[in-house]
Amino acid sequence: HGSVAAAATAGYVYSDTATGTYTWGTLVSGTDTAASGNTSGDLTNHVPAKTTYSWTPPNALAGARTLVVAGGGGGGADDGGGGGAGGYLEASDQSMSGAQTIVVSDGGIGQTQDYNQTCYASANGGDSSISGTSQTAIGGGGGGSNHNQTSTQRYGRDGGSGGGSSGKNGASGGSGTAGQGYDGASNTSGSQHRPSGGGGASEAGTDGTDSTTPPDGGDGKSSDILGTTYWWSGGGGGANHHAPKGGGGKGGGGSGAWGYGSTAVGGSSDTNGVSDAETAPGSNNSAWHLRGPNAGKHTGGGGGGGAYHNGDGGKGGSGMVVIKFGKGTKDAPSQVYDNTKTIT
Repeated sequence: HGSVAAAATAGYVYSDTATGTYTWGTLVSGTDTAASGNTSGDLTNHVPAKTTYSWTPPNALAGARTLVVAGGGGGGADDGGGGGAGGYLEASDQSMSGAQTIVVSDGGIGQTQDYNQTCYASANGGDSSISGTSQTAIGGGGGGSNHNQTSTQRYGRDGGSGGGSSGKNGASGGSGTAGQGYDGASNTSGSQHRPSGGGGASEAGTDGTDSTTPPDGGDGKSSDILGTTYWWSGGGGGANHHAPKGGGGKGGGGSGAWGYGSTAVGGSSDTNGVSDAETAPGSNNSAWHLRGPNAGKHTGGGGGGGAYHNGDGGKGGSGMVVIKFGKGTKDAPSQVYDNTKTIT
């Protein structure tokens, strides 16, 4: 839209949008909260950044369409599993009136530890919500980490969709939330160095069970609520090692990292969301220790798993909230809330 003011007129609301009254209602405030907690190692206490909006619609609403997408989980490190997608909630015929609190959260950070004692699972994404409809989308689960040890701290985390397991045989993926997403895949016994994909909004992640099966992230869901059909909440892919790198699920999922194991190309990062997931750094069968790609911004996609030993996980995609309603005989612009100052 070229500027924050032009975006606001069109109904796109960012953390630096000016307060005031628009055709779509009154924006009372937008408050940023910085990320907190650990930034590597044990990430169970990491809370992603978020923006909290106070908005009052122009009148009591009935028949509104809503889309609530949480932040995606970060990708795991060291044979890392893909991050689980942020929870996805879409509804029609929603009613709301009076002041509304809207929360939009960022994605979880990828794990950055190497294969030492604190190479635990990556961080979960943050929740997104609309107060008046009681809709809360749960942040995606962080991807599992570590090729040579198993413990609950290293397994894929539960979330809106679950994070995929690491490449350690017997490692577990995380569980998804019913009605919002699916499980991350688990590594079956005997499948050493085959990380798993994170779950997406419409299907579970895939386990790289053999040398030809890429550990893809689960696909998300599509919606035309913005007038163009996009996908949200795709799971992140698992890293390349004894299986090809997993592709990112439709909906902003990052692919797994390139490695120096399987010569098969595997899948790619997703380009079906409102923004593209990052292309995996490096090239096929060229090096170890490569980073997993970041998920697409504003998609709730899961980050890609990082490569063997020192490969960091990719960051999960930020979430989004959309509210679309009719105003008399003319549609008001869709309210698109984000937690970034970047117009995209």
